Amino acid sequence: MDRSAERNLGERTVADILRLLREDKLAFDIDLPIDRVLNAFLTHSSFPITQRRFIDILSQLVGHAYREAIALPREISPDAARAQAIWILEMAFYRAGPDSYDTAWLCARSSEDGLHSVLRRVAETIKALERDKYRRWVFASQVKLRSWPERCEIARAPRDEFQHVLPPALAAQSPGELADHIQELVEALQQSASEARQLTGGAVSLTAI
Repeated sequence: MDRSAERNLGERTVADILRLLREDKLAFDIDLPIDRVLNAFLTHSSFPITQRRFIDILSQLVGHAYREAIALPREISPDAARAQAIWILEMAFYRAGPDSYDTAWLCARSSEDGLHSVLRRVAETIKALERDKYRRWVFASQVKLRSWPERCEIARAPRDEFQHVLPPALAAQSPGELADHIQELVEALQQSASEARQLTGGAVSLTAI
């Protein structure tokens, strides 16, 4: 592959990564299906609840989400759903430390709004987990299978075009030094675009920053 073709490959690959990671795409493909499952549970949840019923609701939410709302749907057993639900619940309330489960249960049993709040936090945690898996797939499929020269060109494209908004530690590195840090590089560009949107109060393309 000649030098011009390598550069074009780098630019196209970065454009593909940014397209795959657009916030509106993530919201539609990942968040919306999970929200639909969540809304069904919010509509049909009953209150007051026992602790056993609380666990059942959580495990059913997780089971439905895994079966109907994630990129690679799968059926999990009731026992696996309960275990996964507790794990996700503890992640959702991790700031409570070792009391994360008790904190969630106290919130859920306090009122119907409290129960709904817990279910929303569990759904948000599932979204975050699915987004993380998807992002890792994007970079694995778009970058990690490339040859070393190709990865250098993928790193060169955003570094050259957006050097003025990159953190100094990234902007000062050569494409070879950045070839193993393309995800960090792209995420720095996305963060710059996000900050620009907040300042302007509107949509900002990466081509404009």
